[in-house]
Amino acid sequence: MSANSLTLDYDRNSNTDIEQQSFWRRFSPDIIFFSGLLILCNLHLITPGLMPPPLFDSDAFVAGKWWLILTYSFVHISWYHLLLDAGAFLLLYTGLETKRISKRLFYVAGCGVCSFGATFLFEPKIHILGLCGISGIAHGLMAVTALEMITDRTYAKQGWFCLFIVGFKSLYEIITGKMLFDFLLFGMCGTPLTASHIGGVIGGIISFSLAVWLKPVSCCSQAQTPN
Repeated sequence: MSANSLTLDYDRNSNTDIEQQSFWRRFSPDIIFFSGLLILCNLHLITPGLMPPPLFDSDAFVAGKWWLILTYSFVHISWYHLLLDAGAFLLLYTGLETKRISKRLFYVAGCGVCSFGATFLFEPKIHILGLCGISGIAHGLMAVTALEMITDRTYAKQGWFCLFIVGFKSLYEIITGKMLFDFLLFGMCGTPLTASHIGGVIGGIISFSLAVWLKPVSCCSQAQTPN
């Protein structure tokens, strides 16, 4: 066998290995975990009346159902709402540049905390309507994705454009109290609490900034550790 054919076979095997790794990476434990939560928290869409959806309710939370603050993001009120929000979340989550599970979960947690905090502080309707949906976290992950593109520099212009779009959309919604693309909801997504979106964006920016700030500190501490 000639050297050229050996090189071609090696390249094919390498490409196949990369494709397989990329395929299986989509089924990492965190992806399975989030997919499972989305299924469990939306069983009410399959069997209505079997069990109440675990969305956030102020009275129930005060009464001791503390887990509602963890599950509400994964609850949706219709199949359209679920496909719209969960589709965007999973697409953005799996598309993050970093493949470290701990870092990706840190981004989700940061976006979720700020999204809920902004809604709780600035949306009085939360105590009447409750809260559900993962769109706030998805908006935050959009900001993280944009910042990853900016810091990578190869796609910096596209990153700034994405950051502007998600920032403008969130600001428009918090100022007007209406969704920017409200006509696309078709009345199937309940009453959007717009503060959740800008809260998610702020959470994405903060968590990304913290990750960048902590990275050199971690590297320095490892370098100073004696062998």
